[in-house]
Amino acid sequence: MIMPLSAEDLGRVLEIERASFSDPWSLPSFESSLSFEDSCCWGWKENGLLHGYLIANACQDEMQILNVAVAPESRRQGIGHALLKHSIQWARNNQVGRIFLEVRSSNQAAIGLYQSFGFKPVYTRKKFYYDPVEDAYVMLLDLEGENEEAKSTGPDSQTG
Repeated sequence: MIMPLSAEDLGRVLEIERASFSDPWSLPSFESSLSFEDSCCWGWKENGLLHGYLIANACQDEMQILNVAVAPESRRQGIGHALLKHSIQWARNNQVGRIFLEVRSSNQAAIGLYQSFGFKPVYTRKKFYYDPVEDAYVMLLDLEGENEEAKSTGPDSQTG
């Protein structure tokens, strides 16, 4: 079940973070995200245990997904998919036009997930990550374009 993250979740968030990334976020980074009014911080909990989370910032008509992770023992069960779907639906409901994210160029599982939702690579940040040094793909989901396409191909667009 998806629910907002709270300060009480941060111990488990840090466990998942450290198991997921070679350069994990710090506790103050997560605390800052929870306190920032434009942050969207959601977690997937089952039987009271946090299995994954997604952190994003939304400002005006843009959202940036900053951090997504699922506990190693809970991967390949649709948790990341559910969190991403939830964030995209939130964005649509809140008139967000574009969603951006960065992903390691080697993270094919994440890239495939993002592409399944319509994210497209827009540019590469060379040597963005370290430990190991690696490029980052910046990916974009254009919800404005999606809305324009729906308007032009919807049932009311036909004349005659």
